[in-house]
Amino acid sequence: MKLLEQRYYHYFEKFVGPMPDFNGRQSENELNTFGVLIEHTGESYDNILKIFHLIRNHPDISLFIQANPSYCCPSLITQAMAKDIEKVTGIPVLTLEYDGTTEYKNDIIAPYLRYPPKNRSEYTEIKRYIS
Repeated sequence: MKLLEQRYYHYFEKFVGPMPDFNGRQSENELNTFGVLIEHTGESYDNILKIFHLIRNHPDISLFIQANPSYCCPSLITQAMAKDIEKVTGIPVLTLEYDGTTEYKNDIIAPYLRYPPKNRSEYTEIKRYIS
C-alpha cells in the first residue's frame, strides 16, 4: 500500500498537504498511553491515533466532538475513554449520541463555544506528544 500511496499522492498533495511521516514507535507510545497495544485494531485505536495527529497539526483545537449512533459499541468504548483523553490532552471530549429521533442534540455544544475550555498549555502530559 505504501508504494501505491506514494505513486498517486502527488495528485492530492495540493489538497491534503505533504505526505505525513509515519513513526511507528511514536504511534505505539500514543496508544500505550491509553492501554491500547499496537496489535489492537478498531475504531477506538483509530480515534486515539487521530486525536494525536490532530493536536500535533492543529494546536488551536479546544474541543473534540464525538458523534455516535445509538448503542454503537466501538463508540461507547471511545466514550468511556473521554475523561482519560481530556486528562492527557487537555481537550474535552463531548459526546453526541444520535438515536434516530428528531430530537435536537446539538444544543449541548453551545456552552463550549461560548466559554472555551482552559488553555491546554498547562497540561504537561500532552507536551511530549506535540513537541
